[in-house]
Amino acid sequence: MSNRSSIEDLLKEISSKSPAPGGGSVAALSGCFGAALVSMVCNLTIGKKKYIEVEDEMKVIKKEAESLRKELLNLSSKDVKAFNQVITAYKSNEDNKEIMLQNAYKKAAEVPLDVAKDCLRVLELVEIIIKKGNKNTVSDAGVAALMASSGLNGAIFNVKVNLKSIKDDEFIKVKSERLKNLEKKRKKLFFEIMKIVDSYLSDF
Repeated sequence: MSNRSSIEDLLKEISSKSPAPGGGSVAALSGCFGAALVSMVCNLTIGKKKYIEVEDEMKVIKKEAESLRKELLNLSSKDVKAFNQVITAYKSNEDNKEIMLQNAYKKAAEVPLDVAKDCLRVLELVEIIIKKGNKNTVSDAGVAALMASSGLNGAIFNVKVNLKSIKDDEFIKVKSERLKNLEKKRKKLFFEIMKIVDSYLSDF
């Protein structure tokens, strides 16, 4: 594995006493790994005579997966910044401290909501590649689904924990509905993908 030292540095940073990067960043990184595996499956499908009919589709999916990977990596950093803004507002002595704090909590809820949305899209791509891609990569696609699903669930946790500190009822209502829709779609997609994985590996 390349860049091992940078991965180890990241793990040390996550495991330190600092609360950020924390669960929100890790959720985004889980989605990154899922998206990267989608690209890998596409790469192992493209150029194979057996899958020539889906080659163009795999190229399109690969491009989107790479875009999602970059976006989720960026959201991992944004999550840290959003948390730091909450801490800054909390420590503020300004007269408008409460407004600052509420705005910071809203931003801290928005970022993982974007993570959840992107992770869901990764799952949607997995459903396509596991059906049409190289059959030798079914287990890899299954892991991609596990990572994206975990990332989505983790992101939902982080949205909810920030919603608990927000006093805007309409904001809470809108975001809660989005969470319900994301979770409903996640369950359906994940169930369908795992059925395919289990069917393919049923001999063991």
